[in-house]
Amino acid sequence: MCGIFGFASSREINLEKLKKILNYLNHRGPDNTGTWINNSENIFLGHKRLSIIDIEDTGNQPMLSNSGRFVISYNGEIYNFKELRKNLEKEGLKYFRGSSDTEVLLNSIELHGLNKTLSLIDGMFAFAIYDKKTNILSLCRDRFGEKPLYYGLKYKNFFFSSELKPLKEIDSLNLEINNQAINLYFKFGYIPHPHTIYSDVFKVEPGQIVNYSCKDQKIISKNKYYDLKNVFMNQNKKINFKMKILFLILLKINYLKIFLVELCLMWVMEYFFLRELILH
Repeated sequence: MCGIFGFASSREINLEKLKKILNYLNHRGPDNTGTWINNSENIFLGHKRLSIIDIEDTGNQPMLSNSGRFVISYNGEIYNFKELRKNLEKEGLKYFRGSSDTEVLLNSIELHGLNKTLSLIDGMFAFAIYDKKTNILSLCRDRFGEKPLYYGLKYKNFFFSSELKPLKEIDSLNLEINNQAINLYFKFGYIPHPHTIYSDVFKVEPGQIVNYSCKDQKIISKNKYYDLKNVFMNQNKKINFKMKILFLILLKINYLKIFLVELCLMWVMEYFFLRELILH
């Protein structure tokens, strides 16, 4: 578990203040604290690291790609990163600074692009990646939303975090309670996505990419790279067939259980019947 936090503004940001806010995520990553700020000093990425796969400094974040075009702040685990690394090496990418899955993810994005990489990786994750060339900051969350990621846009300030607490500490945002979210909580027992307890803060949905243009200071797209509903719709026939097979298997198992119970009862009854005959 790591913690990620970021802030993009229309004007120069207070770096020291954002570093202090980042510390509210200390419990998510006690092994290293990393920050990155662009040359214009209006885009900030922060990271709290819990070292698991690569415990060396080469796995520290935010991490820059080999060309320097991309910078990432990432939380999660890519289960098939070793396989992806081998494929990248076959495609000509020989230089790796360390052995982290973050570096594999970053290099894959640089080589194949964000959308294709998301279709290749298998894991649980939430990350922010900034493209210096296009000046676009993208937020991505895993297919089933295992890793949390919150974001918002207010007063031309774009912000994101692994938790809500750091966002509440940004005084300039003046976050207010979302009454609709309270109603949803009492209705469902939880607050469904994309809502949160704050009016101007949202959850990145499972399988979603949120793209923010730092140049135009607006969210330019929210795309689903994976949707479980579509998966079920596209494989409806296969699923129906498999469900029928599963149903028949369960039905036979159930019949077998009933048969065994009846057989045992019959044996018990026969035992007591014969016992009575012998005794009398």
